[in-house]
Amino acid sequence: MKDFLLILIATIILIIAINNLNHSNIKKQNSISGIDKTYISEPIQTKSSGEKEKMNINGINLEIEKVYSYEITGQVVKTYEYKEYYTGNKTYNTIASKDVGIVWGDLVKEENQEKINFEMRGGRFLRWQINDRNWLSKIGGLSSIGNLISNNHLITNDEKILSLIGEIEEGDFIRIKGYLVNVYGDKFKLMTSTSRNDTMDGACEVILVEDIKWIN
Repeated sequence: MKDFLLILIATIILIIAINNLNHSNIKKQNSISGIDKTYISEPIQTKSSGEKEKMNINGINLEIEKVYSYEITGQVVKTYEYKEYYTGNKTYNTIASKDVGIVWGDLVKEENQEKINFEMRGGRFLRWQINDRNWLSKIGGLSSIGNLISNNHLITNDEKILSLIGEIEEGDFIRIKGYLVNVYGDKFKLMTSTSRNDTMDGACEVILVEDIKWIN
């Protein structure tokens, strides 16, 4: 019995090690260099033609309106994965099954991240709380912080991109390219934010992801 338990434990450890190695290899194969992690500029968006594209995501027929081409680079501070049975809108959970909270600018600096706590508990919100009021005034107040944070609903109908979305973890430095989109379906719509300084409902970016890279 003792030998069996030792073998079982060793097998579990080996499986975990192999799994971690696979994750590491995937990120390495989809990585870029030459970006200064100590300061990353704000997202880049360029007005798109507004063209609409028919798309099926997880069995749901949609019309995707491309509002802006979009590129966001930064550090992941929180992620949240939704399942169809989770609370909230089940259709949204199926279309955009993962939210990724990203910061850039001064908030990628370790000394600043020590002053702010991030939290995701579902409900499509990225919450944050300041634990040092003196620091808040030094960095420019609440409005300045809000301009350095976004919660992103990631969608795709590409299996490879979907697998890369699944690899995104808290602490990663990443670059996501794609489009800010409005999503229309049967009796529902999911609208994207097009500004970094809005808050609450409707403030999240809905991104049709075309490329993900990890920053070395």
